[in-house]
Amino acid sequence: MAKLAIKNERINAFGGINFVLDKFDALLGDVIDYVLGIRSTTIGYQYSEIFRSLFALFMCGGDVIEDINLYLRDALSDRPNTRIPSSDTLGYSPGVVTIGGNIVYLENRDGNANVRFMQAETLRRFFELMENFRLKVRSFRADCGSYSENIVKVVAAHAEKFYIRAERCDALYEKVRRQSGWTEVEIGYEKYEVQSFPFEQFDGVSHCRLVVQRQRKGKGEQLDLFDGEYTYRSILTNDWEMEDEEVILHYNKRGTAEQVFDRQNNDFGWAHLPKSFMNQNTGRLVLTAVFLLLSAMAANFYQYIVSLPLMCMFGVEATDRVKSFLFRFIAVPAKWVRTARQSVLNIYSKKPYDLIWAYG
Repeated sequence: MAKLAIKNERINAFGGINFVLDKFDALLGDVIDYVLGIRSTTIGYQYSEIFRSLFALFMCGGDVIEDINLYLRDALSDRPNTRIPSSDTLGYSPGVVTIGGNIVYLENRDGNANVRFMQAETLRRFFELMENFRLKVRSFRADCGSYSENIVKVVAAHAEKFYIRAERCDALYEKVRRQSGWTEVEIGYEKYEVQSFPFEQFDGVSHCRLVVQRQRKGKGEQLDLFDGEYTYRSILTNDWEMEDEEVILHYNKRGTAEQVFDRQNNDFGWAHLPKSFMNQNTGRLVLTAVFLLLSAMAANFYQYIVSLPLMCMFGVEATDRVKSFLFRFIAVPAKWVRTARQSVLNIYSKKPYDLIWAYG
């Protein structure tokens, strides 16, 4: 048996890519930025950096953009003066509104955009569209990416009730720590203390309160500057009817929205670009927006299919992912034959396909 020696040296398995990147910078980098213009004047990535990462990705054997983060980031970032965009920058970061796990509104945005960039305008257009159909949003839930004065103003003007995760800041948490009269509750089999008090930090946003939950840190858990001996989380809301615990439980239901993104990324193509070349995606915003809309519609239709009552006879549940649905229902031998002047689909299975075809 050969002897084995483990070395801790940082060895780049894709050393030859450095030659390719040098050639790219010398021949194409300046040209791309000249033709397409400056993409960002601050900390954002330039078009040439995005193109360079894509070229390197494919030349290192990658086939999806996520390979940059999963396998190639260390190798590519070893090169001096080389910034490697994330897969979000290379793709897109849409503004999405969901109701009951279904996407009801979507706008495409630049993949490198801050989460709050133009969010107020996006939400205003969504609310106005709903109101055109005489629909009123009774409950709006969002994470701390929507905790901004201009965004909260838009939400407060259109939604009956809203529940937005508050972002931590020194002034706010200093006020939280001074609160007394905490009430102990149990949420998800965990012990918490809850409290609420009027919120007046945003001008033009009135009659709101901050619902705070805190949990004492366990033994050996590191203390930090913000929380001290407790971990704090807070929710900004204009709902004065629910108890503090009820507000927290209601907000926690927005976890289904994160599952929507997981489904879209992994089952309906949002994790990948719709076309093979970057200039066919970011250069054609209409194409990308149409792709996002179509994939969202496909996801909503899929949700309808797997929710049919007779799907349970195939072991399919409404929460199943596409892969599970594929193996349990879609993957079955079949053949079209012509009989008595009509086409008949023969399915070779003992599963009750005839029942779901007739009564599905």
